[in-house]
Parts: sequence; structure tokens; C-alpha cells
Amino acid sequence: MAILNKEKIYLFSLELKKLLNDNKTSEVEKIIIEESLSEEEMNFLFMCLEANGYDPKTDMFLLFESDNSEFLKLVNLVQNNVSSKQK
Repeated sequence: MAILNKEKIYLFSLELKKLLNDNKTSEVEKIIIEESLSEEEMNFLFMCLEANGYDPKTDMFLLFESDNSEFLKLVNLVQNNVSSKQK
């Protein structure tokens, strides 16, 4: 079993967030599918996308009241689409 590289996935999520903010959902979906992540990596990736407050040093997530619910809806849409394409 491979060790989960959280820092690498976190940095990957930051790049995907930029694309999502530009409404490039289909591009994000394609990138995620091409990355061939394990289920554990995929779960961590979506946790990073959903929370603005991940701290790689402490390995903790914080959700802020100011988190954009529209952005979270977009993340949920991508997650559902990627999950359905991988089955």
C-alpha cells in the first residue's frame, strides 16, 4: 500500500481550485481522472478542495464561515462527475 503524499495532493488541489474558479470544470474532471488517484487520495483531494483552511504542517482542516457555498457546489459537482466516470 502506497503512502499518501498529502502535501503533493494539497498542492495539486490548489492548482485545481484556480481552474474551478475560472469555471473550467470539465478540464478539472479530465485532469483528476488522468491522475489515476487511489480512493484514499481522491477523498483527501476533495477534502482539500472543499476546505480553504488545510494546514500541511499540522495536517488539519478548518472550515470558515466565509467559505463560498457556490464554490463548494462546484466541487461537489466535479466530485460526482468524476466518481461516476470511474465506475
